[in-house]
Amino acid sequence: MRMFIILLFVSFASIGQTYDDVMSVKDVESFKRVCIENGFEFMSDLSNTKTIVYQSIDGNHGATYDIYSDSMFAFVFQKTIGNTDLEIPYDIEYDKIYNKVKQRCQYSRIDDTNGVNKACYKCNDSQFNGEVCFVILDGMGAIHFTKHT
Repeated sequence: MRMFIILLFVSFASIGQTYDDVMSVKDVESFKRVCIENGFEFMSDLSNTKTIVYQSIDGNHGATYDIYSDSMFAFVFQKTIGNTDLEIPYDIEYDKIYNKVKQRCQYSRIDDTNGVNKACYKCNDSQFNGEVCFVILDGMGAIHFTKHT
């Protein structure tokens, strides 16, 4: 059992972005670079040509980019284990990035798109011309970037 917990920890900790990674994304090319450099696999979906989707090999992280409007992208991190309410017992990348954003960026607003509340911030470090927003939904932590309108 102890070995299982150690392997579980290693699998969750092995792939992920840093604050600097997500703040460096300014366009679709830099988005792809961050995904590839962090060991993400391109997920081909011929039915949806408007969105680029990447997923980590372990399936616990994902990333999407809206190429149609070039106005938003997101990184998603697993916060719970499987279909349970058991939370991963350490700071995953989502938590580390969110903590840095709260320290370095200015709170902007609550975005209530489609009834989902996201806390949004303006970050001088961000290469993307927009806001970075955070939400936890269905056991997943999402970092969502959206352009200023």
